[in-house]
Parts: sequence; structure tokens; C-alpha cells
Amino acid sequence: MTVASNLAQRTITALVGVTVLLSAIFYGGEWGTRLFGLVISLGMTWEFATLTFDQKDRRSKKWFLLVVALLVHLSSAWVYQQEFLILMIALITLFGFFVALAGAHALQEATLTRHVQETLGAGFSLFYLVALPLLLPLLYQLSPNWLYFFLFVVWGGDVGAYFGGKAMGKTPLYAAVSPKKTVAGAVSGAFLAVPLGVLLGVYFFGIDGLSVSFISAILVYIASQIGDLCESLLKRGLGAKDSGWILPGHGGMMDRFDGVVFALPVMYTSVILFS
Repeated sequence: MTVASNLAQRTITALVGVTVLLSAIFYGGEWGTRLFGLVISLGMTWEFATLTFDQKDRRSKKWFLLVVALLVHLSSAWVYQQEFLILMIALITLFGFFVALAGAHALQEATLTRHVQETLGAGFSLFYLVALPLLLPLLYQLSPNWLYFFLFVVWGGDVGAYFGGKAMGKTPLYAAVSPKKTVAGAVSGAFLAVPLGVLLGVYFFGIDGLSVSFISAILVYIASQIGDLCESLLKRGLGAKDSGWILPGHGGMMDRFDGVVFALPVMYTSVILFS
């Protein structure tokens, strides 16, 4: 695939995705936001399980993890603001299921070791891919405008980093984890994300929103970049180029929303503390 065709594919996918997402939030309100969180959570969990689980019982592990993710999101919508307790119960349930499967692996030490590693990976995914998206409706409850602000800052940073890296990128940002990410790309992303965040903050909240918008934009951009590097580390460690294929030109759901979910707690905390 040529550079031009890949860019066209990325652009079309991004435009369609952004339109659908913003429509879901604008017309669906909090429930549309919850649906968005559920969809990306299930998509990322599916990809993570596909990359991580490789034993004979991988299908059972994958489907059980998906069911737990679904029930966490449904319970969060039903039992208001009890996300912590829901996640604790989900973690106990998930680990209990993996303990029940351990008998099939107990006779071979190497197999049991791998099963334990997959158990820990499942627990990690519960918080990384299931818990973090739960903050989307919570951020919406603070103000829908903060959710729009957040998404555009993350996306603006991604766009700036992509084109800045393509045009000027020579020095790797962290070659051991992600050889393609460059210092120029990271700086370019910041130069687009932060001013965009300030403008949106002033537009949504007036001049009183200037300081919190500036601080939030900086923190969110940094967190989203760390999220990108963490996902790159996971893929590199698991020997995968992309997390999936569902988003043409972008890869998988984890490839597209890693920065979003990683920066969500930073955004939520920033609004609580500074606004």
C-alpha cells in the first residue's frame, strides 16, 4: 500500500469514526457515552485476549473475560456510582474462573506457569481495558463539554504527532519500545493539542476556563503519549505489529484508543482539582 492510499484510508476511517462517536455522544447523551465506552472496552478486550491467550483453553478465557467486561459496564449503568465495588467483584470472579481452569495445567510446570501469566494478564486487562473506559460517562456527568474537550485534545495530539513525525521525524522518542515514534512527532503533537485545548476551554467555559484548560491539555497530552508507548510495549512484547484490523489504516481498537483510555483518569482528576 502506498503512502497516499494509506493516508486516505486513515483519513476516511477517522472521519467516519469521529462522526459516529460525536453523534452518539451528542444525541445519546450519557447513554450514548456509555455505549461508546462499552464498545471500545469490548473491542480492546477482544484484541488483548487474542494477543495474550495462547493455551488450549484460550477460547474459554477470552469469552469469559468478554462476559465479565460486559457485565461490569452494564452493572455500572444499573448500580449508580459503585464502580469500585463492581470491579472488585469482577476481579474476584475472574480470578476464581482462572483458578478453576488451573487443574488442566497443573501436571506440567511450564504450562502452569504460562496459565498464571495469563491469569495476571486478565487481571491487568480488567483495569486497563474495562475500568478506564468507565470514566467516559463520569466525565460526561461533570460536563459534556469536558468530554468533547478531552477527545479533541487527544485526537489533535495524535494528528499533530503523525504529520509532524512524517515530515520531520528523525530522532526516535523511545526506540526500545516504539521505533517509529519520534521526538519531532511528540513535540508537534503538543504544539497542536495544547493550543487547541486552550481555545476549546475558552470557547466552552469562557475566560475563566483558561487556566484549567491549559493545565488539563498539557497533562492529557502527556498521558496519552505514555498510553501510546505502553500499548507499543505490549505489542512489541507479544510480537504483534498491530493489535487488530477492525479500523482500516489505524489497526485495532487498542491502537486507536490506547491514548484515550490512559489519559481519562488524568482528565477527570484535572477537572475535579482545578475547575
